Amino acid sequence: MAATLLPLLLFFFGALEGITHEGILPNPYAGGEMLVPFTQLFALLLLTAAASAFSMNVGLTTVLGYALGDTLHTAFDAHNPALAEWYATPQTAVLNIYVPHLLSYVIFALLVVIPTLCAKALMAWLSRLNHSPSLLVVAVGACIQGGLVYAWIQAAPLLIRTFWGWGWYRLNTTTAAMYYLQTPEMSKWIIWFAVFSFVLRNVLAYRASAKSSFIEREERLSRGFKEADAHPGVLRRLPPFLRALVSAGITTLVLGGVLTDPREGLIFFLFLWFLLIMRGTILPRFSFWTSWTRLVARVPVLMRLLAALLIIYVLAWGAINVFWTQA
Repeated sequence: MAATLLPLLLFFFGALEGITHEGILPNPYAGGEMLVPFTQLFALLLLTAAASAFSMNVGLTTVLGYALGDTLHTAFDAHNPALAEWYATPQTAVLNIYVPHLLSYVIFALLVVIPTLCAKALMAWLSRLNHSPSLLVVAVGACIQGGLVYAWIQAAPLLIRTFWGWGWYRLNTTTAAMYYLQTPEMSKWIIWFAVFSFVLRNVLAYRASAKSSFIEREERLSRGFKEADAHPGVLRRLPPFLRALVSAGITTLVLGGVLTDPREGLIFFLFLWFLLIMRGTILPRFSFWTSWTRLVARVPVLMRLLAALLIIYVLAWGAINVFWTQA
């Protein structure tokens, strides 16, 4: 009964937040502006982070509810009364209002998908050592979940800028929208909610693992996932160059709030498309690339991630120092 009611309740809660844009918890910087993204709704962020760590499907249900409510709110109310030209034609409304809103839902969904899926993948090599969720496995998984939620919190204020307009419009974001993510005293609760929910899920799974009904259900779900994976979705059925085109296009649009010129966006899109085609289509035809991928695949995913983060940190630190010194 609870498994049925919880997704419905969270869906309606997300829809209510999207329709009303009324944050349950006070925001000291909130004013009368119409631009209210999900980052300004703290209770929604907390519940989504917790629900996603407990069950990705439940988290996605919350995001879908919010997306539906926010779309209805946008359709019947002004997005930004100060920019009347955005409402001049249907084309400008779609480009400047509905597409950025759609991208904001994608960014919100990343909070649901990336931490949960990555935590599961990164701790898989530890889980194989012990089929039951030992304390070490749960601790590592909780750290991964919390770390990825923290990474999302750091990235979201940059990505969500598209909500206020494309980068070449040079419009300012509102302080209220960034308050909960950029105030450590507030953002830490999003992380703790996700970590606590992750631990709770594993504790409940451990307690239920001895029950035959739980084992049967787990095996049934596993078979269902394998059968579903055997039938690729629409995107996976596309030719590789088209899949790369879609991925590069979505990534470019998500970064549209920080790209300062449409030509810059086009160059970034073409470069990213080229890299994706090289990685997915051209390089696999060479034996050296196949040997390299096999070698890398032997390294645990968690170790690869840590090594990549270290390399990125060193390169970014060096580049920032160089440009900062020149400035």
